[in-house]
Amino acid sequence: MTTEAVGSKRSAASNIAIYAIGNVIRQLAGFIMLPIYTSYLTPADYGVVGLLVVMVSLFEALIGARFAQAIPKFYYERQDPEARKRLVSTALIITSAVSAASALLVALASGPISNVLFGSGEYKVHVALYGTMMFTTAVEIYGLTFMRLQERAMLFVANSICKLVVQLGLNILLVVHYEMGVMGVVVSAVVASALFGLISGVYIVWYNGVEVSGKLTKRLVIFCWPLWLAGIAGLYIGSSNRVFIRFFADLDQVGLFELAAKFSLILGMLIWSPFLQWWQAERFKIYQNSDRGIAIYPAVFNGLLSVMVLVGAVICLYGDTVIAIMSAPAFHPASLAIPFLIGAAIFGFLNQFLLFSFIVKERTILVAYIRYGAAAVITLFYVLLIPGWGFMGAAASLMLSQMVIFGFSYYQAKRCFDQGIRLKFLLIMMGGASAIVLLDMTLSVGTSTWFNSMLISSLMFTLVLGLVAVMIMKDETLRHWLLGIFRQLRSRHALAREEKK
Repeated sequence: MTTEAVGSKRSAASNIAIYAIGNVIRQLAGFIMLPIYTSYLTPADYGVVGLLVVMVSLFEALIGARFAQAIPKFYYERQDPEARKRLVSTALIITSAVSAASALLVALASGPISNVLFGSGEYKVHVALYGTMMFTTAVEIYGLTFMRLQERAMLFVANSICKLVVQLGLNILLVVHYEMGVMGVVVSAVVASALFGLISGVYIVWYNGVEVSGKLTKRLVIFCWPLWLAGIAGLYIGSSNRVFIRFFADLDQVGLFELAAKFSLILGMLIWSPFLQWWQAERFKIYQNSDRGIAIYPAVFNGLLSVMVLVGAVICLYGDTVIAIMSAPAFHPASLAIPFLIGAAIFGFLNQFLLFSFIVKERTILVAYIRYGAAAVITLFYVLLIPGWGFMGAAASLMLSQMVIFGFSYYQAKRCFDQGIRLKFLLIMMGGASAIVLLDMTLSVGTSTWFNSMLISSLMFTLVLGLVAVMIMKDETLRHWLLGIFRQLRSRHALAREEKK
């Protein structure tokens, strides 16, 4: 095993662990507050919050001018510190200016936007306030990206802890103490985002100064505009379901979908986000050694899938019990949509993994073509399934569309840059896990106590664990990769103990 490979594994183990902690902490506020939200808000109120999130995401995709996917690529292409500073500063200033203008546009059009989203102008103040997050979150995300480029993982975690404390404090004060309802949720999110956006902006300017390069801006736009187009289609696929549910059903159904979607976000929070924090840069380093990359890419893909299946199975098998314990009875049906949304999340993250094949060859326009084709497919699913099945139809539509995207992406990615990924591992893993979750749902029908439901779910999880273990043992490259990471962790632990002595 080469020194480079050992270093890569050591970096993977340490950085994934640290960024996982940071991302979990940043997202904890929303999950800790779920019992409170489901007590102080109605499903319709919760649906309003979900539609506000969709609104901000839509405007960010349309006119946000974000360069997040381009920054790591351009940053590592430059060795000159001044060139790197110019890159970060340019991206921040351009995005900040466009995002501020977008937030102002939302505020001016808050009345019509409220009418379109909610069927009345009742929420125009909520729309105007929440729209400011288009600016603040853009700056905040750039700050986190810059910390990752600096490899200051502990600072990333410290930032996350501070934001968690602020968010929890504001939510408890405004939603519980003052009983402000939806407005309390909105004000809490806006104030926390504004505070940490300000901190991130000062941090970036302190290290990089204030400089805008017209030439660099042009190159960033040329590189990113196909990704923006693809992002709009991706957002439509992932978020328009709330709008369709509101039109074909009601806000209560939106709220049930939103609660189920919270559980699917756990997968991204625990697995995908920390993995991506490391993988965004590491995949370009691996690409420089194409012979090593052919072996590493499929091993990482299968390893990522294995972990997501395990965590996803836990969420699917125990989600109904958690919802029954923590929420009011009106929210309990939301658990039915969790398996569909977990499946959609897994395929969605795997789609993003394949995106590297297009980025590294600068064929990002293909991403847009694929996403818009999938958007047409999911629209058909929404129209067919949501009127009769409500939020369940939306969840099923999302999973089916993500599977369609994966199929097209896989075919095109192999033609563009073949990462060596094969589908047999994926088909067996997802097929087997899906069958076990379906068996759990069948056996759990009519169970009278939480204990019986938990017992059945635990037996089913044992089956999933066995499936994953067998598949890993059969994949020689993946097995050696994981064993290498484990040995490095054990060696570092032993070295740390020796140093303490």
